[in-house]
Amino acid sequence: MGCLENTLQGNDRSGTVDVNMNIAKAVELTLNNGKDMKTGRRVGPRTGDPRKFKNFDEFMAAFKKQLSALLKELIEIYNISDESRAAYQPTSISRP
Repeated sequence: MGCLENTLQGNDRSGTVDVNMNIAKAVELTLNNGKDMKTGRRVGPRTGDPRKFKNFDEFMAAFKKQLSALLKELIEIYNISDESRAAYQPTSISRP
Protein backbone atom coordinates (compact mmCIF):
# COMPACT_ATOMS: atom_id res chain seq x y z
CA MET A 1 0.00 0.00 0.00
CA GLY A 2 2.94 2.30 0.62
CA CYS A 3 1.39 5.54 1.73
CA LEU A 4 -1.08 3.98 4.15
CA GLU A 5 0.30 0.85 5.77
CA ASN A 6 2.90 -1.82 5.30
CA THR A 7 1.67 -4.96 3.55
CA LEU A 8 3.18 -7.98 1.89
CA GLN A 9 2.66 -8.24 -1.82
CA GLY A 10 -0.04 -10.80 -2.62
CA ASN A 11 -0.74 -11.54 1.04
CA ASP A 12 -2.93 -8.69 2.10
CA ARG A 13 -5.68 -6.39 0.99
CA SER A 14 -5.83 -3.92 3.82
CA GLY A 15 -8.49 -1.30 3.65
CA THR A 16 -7.90 1.16 6.42
CA VAL A 17 -9.41 3.90 4.29
CA ASP A 18 -12.72 2.06 4.01
CA VAL A 19 -14.01 3.73 7.16
CA ASN A 20 -12.88 7.09 8.47
CA MET A 21 -13.75 8.52 11.88
CA ASN A 22 -15.15 12.04 12.10
CA ILE A 23 -14.55 13.05 15.71
CA ALA A 24 -16.31 16.38 15.12
CA LYS A 25 -19.50 14.37 14.52
CA ALA A 26 -19.28 13.07 18.09
CA VAL A 27 -19.07 16.70 19.29
CA GLU A 28 -22.10 17.61 17.13
CA LEU A 29 -24.09 14.69 18.54
CA THR A 30 -23.06 15.64 22.07
CA LEU A 31 -24.30 19.20 21.53
CA ASN A 32 -27.59 17.95 20.06
CA ASN A 33 -28.47 15.06 22.37
CA GLY A 34 -27.65 12.48 19.71
CA LYS A 35 -29.42 14.16 16.78
CA ASP A 36 -27.88 14.86 13.39
CA MET A 37 -28.03 18.61 12.67
CA LYS A 38 -28.65 18.15 8.95
CA THR A 39 -31.45 15.58 9.09
CA GLY A 40 -32.80 16.07 12.60
CA ARG A 41 -32.80 12.29 13.04
CA ARG A 42 -31.45 10.65 16.16
CA VAL A 43 -28.30 8.79 15.18
CA GLY A 44 -26.59 8.67 18.56
CA PRO A 45 -27.62 7.87 22.11
CA ARG A 46 -29.46 10.39 24.25
CA THR A 47 -26.83 12.12 26.35
CA GLY A 48 -28.83 15.05 27.63
CA ASP A 49 -29.21 18.73 26.92
CA PRO A 50 -25.70 20.23 27.03
CA ARG A 51 -27.11 23.52 28.34
CA LYS A 52 -27.86 21.64 31.54
CA PHE A 53 -24.38 20.17 31.96
CA LYS A 54 -22.94 21.48 35.21
CA ASN A 55 -19.31 21.28 34.14
CA PHE A 56 -16.89 20.13 31.47
CA ASP A 57 -16.68 16.66 32.98
CA GLU A 58 -20.37 16.11 32.20
CA PHE A 59 -19.80 17.28 28.63
CA MET A 60 -16.80 14.95 28.31
CA ALA A 61 -18.79 11.98 29.64
CA ALA A 62 -21.52 12.65 27.07
CA PHE A 63 -18.92 13.07 24.32
CA LYS A 64 -17.29 9.75 25.22
CA LYS A 65 -20.68 8.04 25.06
CA GLN A 66 -21.34 9.50 21.59
CA LEU A 67 -17.83 8.62 20.42
CA SER A 68 -18.16 5.06 21.70
CA ALA A 69 -21.47 4.61 19.84
CA LEU A 70 -19.93 5.97 16.62
CA LEU A 71 -16.91 3.68 16.95
CA LYS A 72 -19.13 0.64 17.52
CA GLU A 73 -21.10 1.42 14.36
CA LEU A 74 -17.97 2.06 12.31
CA ILE A 75 -16.42 -1.22 13.46
CA GLU A 76 -19.59 -3.08 12.42
CA ILE A 77 -19.48 -1.39 9.00
CA TYR A 78 -15.79 -2.15 8.59
CA ASN A 79 -16.37 -5.81 9.48
CA ILE A 80 -19.00 -6.02 6.74
CA SER A 81 -16.61 -4.47 4.21
CA ASP A 82 -13.85 -6.85 5.29
CA GLU A 83 -16.13 -9.88 4.90
CA SER A 84 -17.25 -8.65 1.48
CA ARG A 85 -13.66 -8.11 0.39
CA ALA A 86 -12.69 -11.62 1.49
CA ALA A 87 -15.63 -13.10 -0.42
CA TYR A 88 -15.41 -11.05 -3.62
CA GLN A 89 -11.80 -9.83 -3.79
CA PRO A 90 -9.65 -12.59 -2.31
CA THR A 91 -5.90 -12.34 -2.67
CA SER A 92 -3.60 -15.22 -3.39
CA ILE A 93 -0.84 -16.00 -0.95
CA SER A 94 2.63 -15.65 -2.44
CA ARG A 95 5.05 -18.30 -1.32
CA PRO A 96 8.77 -18.11 -2.03
